[in-house]
Amino acid sequence: MKTESDVRPQSYLIEVIDDMANVIITDNIVEVDRDDTTFYEYDMYIATVPYSPLLDSDVKNNYDTWLANLKNIEQVNLQSEYIRRIELLIRGRYSINDELAIQRQRDSKPDEWDEYFEFVERCKADARTQIYGQ
Repeated sequence: MKTESDVRPQSYLIEVIDDMANVIITDNIVEVDRDDTTFYEYDMYIATVPYSPLLDSDVKNNYDTWLANLKNIEQVNLQSEYIRRIELLIRGRYSINDELAIQRQRDSKPDEWDEYFEFVERCKADARTQIYGQ
């Protein structure tokens, strides 16, 4: 997740919450000067894990592995949200039964199929923009 702060972030931070911990890792830190103020733009990845007294040393000694794993988790979460968003957009017009009927009658009602197909492609493009900003 892209974020910014007027304080330079640490490469990682561990927030202990009872028997769990949030591991926060930052990457791609860029210093930006704006209106005589220094800001830092960076990627931030967060995971909640069971707390262990060895967690800090594990993250410190295996930073690259933690970073790669958290990036993968974020991609999986984004992909899941992308799929959910597409489904939500499609459900705004078509129920599951409507979709099944359109697919069954694809050959006998090609105009209806084309309209449905174009709508789904627009939903996918909108979801991509909303989730990935592309």
